[in-house]
Parts: sequence; structure tokens; C-alpha cells
Amino acid sequence: MKIYFDVCCLNRPFDDQTQDRIRLESEAILMIPKHIEENDWQWYEGVSTYLNTAIRCLLPVREL
Repeated sequence: MKIYFDVCCLNRPFDDQTQDRIRLESEAILMIPKHIEENDWQWYEGVSTYLNTAIRCLLPVREL
């Protein structure tokens, strides 16, 4: 399955979390980088440079 993300979806975790729908959408958006980091899901480059950078910023920093 391929999922398309509009860049604005990455702002959802910064929106007002008191509304149930916004909170659930935020949790879903934050789960995606977690699954990519844990190698459950694979990230395909090429959607856009800005979006790729934004997703990577949500991934935890790995210690070298």
C-alpha cells in the first residue's frame, strides 16, 4: 500500500489536541515515523524533498 502525505498533515501534532479527531489524526501521523524507524514500514523517497526532510525530522535521532 502506498500512502500520500500532504505537507500540512505534518503540522497536525501541533494543532489543538483537545478535539478528539485532531488528537487521533496526530497520533496516526506520529506513528508513521515510529514504524519506519523500527523497520516495520519502508519509506520511499521521491514524494518531495520538503516532505522527505520533514518526515526525517520526526524520526528519533540515532546515536552513533
